[in-house]
Amino acid sequence: NIFQRKGSVYPFACFVAFPSAVISCMLKFAVVTWGKPYFLAVPGGIVIDSAVWSGFSFFVGFLIVFRTSEAYARFLEGCSAVYRMRAEWFDAGSALVAFCKHSKRPKSEIDKFQHTLIRLMSALHGAAYQTIEAFGDDDGDDNPLFTDCRYELIDFESLDEDAKDLANVIDTRVELVFQWIQQLLVENIDTGVLNIPPPILSRVFQELANGMLQYHEAVKIATIPFPFPYAQTCDCLLAIHWLMSPLIVCQWVTEPHWAAIFSFVQVFILWCLNCIAVEIENPFGRDANDLNMADLQEETNKQLLMLIRPVVQRTPFLQPMAQMDREPPVGLIRQYKKKVHKKHGAKVNRHMDVATSIKSVLSTRSTRSSSGEGERSPSRAIPWTGFPAGMRVHSHNSSSILSGAGSSLMDAPPDVERGASESAASSQEALRDVPSVTRPRSPRDLRSLAPQASYTPVSARS
Repeated sequence: NIFQRKGSVYPFACFVAFPSAVISCMLKFAVVTWGKPYFLAVPGGIVIDSAVWSGFSFFVGFLIVFRTSEAYARFLEGCSAVYRMRAEWFDAGSALVAFCKHSKRPKSEIDKFQHTLIRLMSALHGAAYQTIEAFGDDDGDDNPLFTDCRYELIDFESLDEDAKDLANVIDTRVELVFQWIQQLLVENIDTGVLNIPPPILSRVFQELANGMLQYHEAVKIATIPFPFPYAQTCDCLLAIHWLMSPLIVCQWVTEPHWAAIFSFVQVFILWCLNCIAVEIENPFGRDANDLNMADLQEETNKQLLMLIRPVVQRTPFLQPMAQMDREPPVGLIRQYKKKVHKKHGAKVNRHMDVATSIKSVLSTRSTRSSSGEGERSPSRAIPWTGFPAGMRVHSHNSSSILSGAGSSLMDAPPDVERGASESAASSQEALRDVPSVTRPRSPRDLRSLAPQASYTPVSARS
């Protein structure tokens, strides 16, 4: 990127800084060869203290940096307005195509509405892009939008001749196409193609209006220039700095080549920052650093054509083999635990696994009771990590286990609390027949919770 010339400000900055470096080199060479001239030979030279020149250079640099920051803010605001405009209008078009699935009209009428809508939406985007670009560039395209437009439109020639003639001669093309789209919606509400409930349909009109608002925000950036007095003052101070740099640098160096280098660096940096501000203060146009509207229009057309493809209008459905349990598959639970463990640490896992561990213990007990097995299986060892702090198990009601687990999760992160709460709620059914539970004080007390399960004590709390 250092040596890229397209969109670079280096060539112009070098063109300005190189003469200053040459003058500095020649002036220092003359001083070394023939002695100092009168204005440099007087006591103290031009400046008695270098703080004067340092203060002036700092003041110029501050003004240029502030202008660059304001120019970047304008650039970001303009680009954001265009992308929000695209998002609002595409959302409206997507919703209208989806609303047609609720219609009871013949398919031919629905297809006619959708294809007309897609053509008008493409024309709306193209008109907006070209209007914004024309405001932002003095050499903008002034040709009629729909007869000789450099933006690709979706089959605008299929519309009637009166509409095309009006679009070619009118100046407010964006507002014209916007009005056509609203009229199309109102007409198809009357015919029954758009028979969606009115509160839902009104959202489409709101999104269209929001997109028009963002369009005018972009036009504001393109039409209102950076304040001229500020830009004029910056250019004047840069010119003064350019003239004074050779004279000042000659007093600080001993060799001509060092005078050229230091003078070039000072002038080059300031003029680079100033050129950056000039380049990005208006993001619309045809320059290398401007927003490429042609690519945006091409991408918009692809998105609009995707909406009317039959394969896209087909709604996916679940296969008969799909898992319909309330809990997610085991693999998803493990991924969730790993993600939370990585984010919050191993301490959080105690809060997550309280209800799930109790449920697994009780399910093991229920399975063994139903099968008639009275002996413990040493291979079914469930690790015990102790109850978390704040867990209340003094009550003889088995539901206190879940309430205690929920109270201990109040200090946990929100996503962990939500996961454990859902697990605790799912185990409410399994805990109805649990006998009274007291706080365990030894591994023997732990075995009293579920006689048919074998526990491996990890830590016991007093």
